[in-house]
Amino acid sequence: MALLVGGFIVSALTTRSGALITVDRKVAAERAKLLAMSAERDRDPDTEGRTVLEILNGVGLPGLAEEFSDYLRSEGFDVLRFTNAQRYDYPRTIVINRGKDVQRARLVAQSLGLAPSDVENIPDPEVQLDVTVVLGHDYETLSSFRRMQSTPR
Repeated sequence: MALLVGGFIVSALTTRSGALITVDRKVAAERAKLLAMSAERDRDPDTEGRTVLEILNGVGLPGLAEEFSDYLRSEGFDVLRFTNAQRYDYPRTIVINRGKDVQRARLVAQSLGLAPSDVENIPDPEVQLDVTVVLGHDYETLSSFRRMQSTPR
């Protein structure tokens, strides 16, 4: 679905829990880059079979998405990008299945310390990602965050 918001065309989707996620043209352009990167990744035998994801900072705390990106990479996931979400009022962290295999999203959720039932299933073949993670204000309660805090840098 496309909407006109403040003079910008955006795409919007609503998760099972009712959270609205919007994507403007700038983000759509970044996602087009992901398509190219994904095609390159598909030719790279070192990343074959790995779960590919993006992390969106839905809190607004500088560096938060990068910190979780480093953590998930250390867990064996292929984080293609991390950036800010369109807004910073996500009350809880959301893991969204974007690909064909919802089990990949469940593994990401498990690594973060979320239950499999916390995974939203919204496949989007145009995104060329397996998973989107939107960090919410509950990030400090995640077991992954506690592990990150206890690990020396």
